[in-house]
Amino acid sequence: MTFKIAEKNFLITGGTGQIGSFLTEKLLENKANVTVIGRNGNDLKEIQDLVDTKKIKFVECDLTNENRIKTVGPLLQNVDFLVHLSSEFRFPEPNSLSSAHHTVELDIKGTILLLQQLKQLQGILFTSSAAVYGKPSYLPTDELCPIRPISFYGCGKFATEKYLKLHSSNKDIPLTILRISTVYGQRDRSNQMIPIFTRKALRNELIKLNENGSRDLIHISDVIEAIMSAIKLNQNNLFNIGTGIKFSNHFILKKIIEITKSQSKILRLEKSEDERGFFSNVWNKKIFQENNLNADITELNIAFNKKKGTIRGLHYQLPPSEGAKLVRCTRGRIWDVILDLRPNSKTFKEWYGVELSYDNYKANYVPEGCAHGYQTLEDNTEVFYLNSQVYNLDFEKGINYSDPAFNIPFPLKVTMISKKDSSWQLFKL
Repeated sequence: MTFKIAEKNFLITGGTGQIGSFLTEKLLENKANVTVIGRNGNDLKEIQDLVDTKKIKFVECDLTNENRIKTVGPLLQNVDFLVHLSSEFRFPEPNSLSSAHHTVELDIKGTILLLQQLKQLQGILFTSSAAVYGKPSYLPTDELCPIRPISFYGCGKFATEKYLKLHSSNKDIPLTILRISTVYGQRDRSNQMIPIFTRKALRNELIKLNENGSRDLIHISDVIEAIMSAIKLNQNNLFNIGTGIKFSNHFILKKIIEITKSQSKILRLEKSEDERGFFSNVWNKKIFQENNLNADITELNIAFNKKKGTIRGLHYQLPPSEGAKLVRCTRGRIWDVILDLRPNSKTFKEWYGVELSYDNYKANYVPEGCAHGYQTLEDNTEVFYLNSQVYNLDFEKGINYSDPAFNIPFPLKVTMISKKDSSWQLFKL
C-alpha cells in the first residue's frame, strides 16, 4: 500500500541544506505538513520564504544538546514521518579527531536523543552515504558491496544505520536507508568541489588538481525523486542512489572548463616518489605568469600557533600594498578561509574554506583583494606564507571572524585571538 503523504506530519532534520530544502518544497507540493529542525536559525537562506509565510515550521535545535531537545520535544509529538538528513561533514580530512568527535556527537548521539522524543512515527527515511563502502571492491557498487569505511564520516553513517535498524525493529516502524553518492546541482555548498572549480573557471584562473580521485555524481533532482519514491513505498528497504558511472576529478574539471568556455588551465601536481619519499614542484613562476596570476614573491613568513582553536585574521591590505598569498600548513592542521572582497567579482562576499595540513600537502592561493584567515585544529601548528607584497601596517585592514554578514562557520571554539583581530569592525560597503 502506498503511504499517503497528504496531511501527514513530516519532520526533516538538516532541512536547511541542499537536499533538505528541495525535499521540503516537494513535500509541500504533495500537501504534507512540514517541520524543519536545524541548529542555526540564521542559516535559513533556502527556506526563509517558507518560514516567513508559515508554510512550514522551523525549530531551532542542536541535536547534540540534550536539554534543548527535551525543551522542543512537545513540538514534535505529532510527527508521523522522520526524514533524517542531518550529518556532520565540516572536516574534509577523513580521519581527523575533530571529524570523529562531531560524527559521534551528531550522527549517533543526536539520532538517539531525537528518536526518544518521537512517539508516533509511521516511517523513517535515513540518508546514509556511499562513504560506507570506502574504496569499494568493485564498481559500480551495489547494496551487497562489502562495508569498508575509510573515514569517520563513513563509520558514523554506518553506525547510525545499525542503530536505526535496531530502533525500527523494536518499535515496528518501517525504515528506508538510502546510500547516496556525490550530489551536485543547485544550492550546493560553496566549499564543495564543483562550485569551487566553477568559480575558478569563470575567473579564468589556473586550477590546481592535486588529487586523482573519482566519484559517482548524481543530480539533486534525481535524489529528490528517489527520496519521494522511497517515502511513498514506506517499507524496510536499503538502496544505493547513484548513476553507477565513475567520473574522474580531472574529467569533471575539464567538463566545467568546456561548459563555461573558460580560459583556465589545469595544473596537476605530480609526485616523484622513491624509497626516500617524494619530490613535487609546488611553485612555478612561469606557469603563474602564463595564467595571469601574481608570480612576484617579495616576502616569506612563518606563523607558529601554540593552541588549538587559535584564530588569525581575517586580514587584507589596501592598495597600493594589496597582494597575493600562497599559504601552506607545514606542521599540524588549520581550517583556512578566503573571503572575496572584490566588488566587481562574480563571487563578491563569498567565502571558501579548506583544511590544510602537514599530511595533505594542499596550498591555498589568496588573490589580491581577498581577505584571509584561519583557525588552528591542533596545538603547535605552523603556517608558511609566500607573499607578493611586504606587510605594511599603514595599509592593513581586517574583517571580524564572526561577522554575521558572512556567517563563516569556524569549526572550533575560539581559544586564542589577538585583541586587534577580535576588534575588527563589521563589514560595510
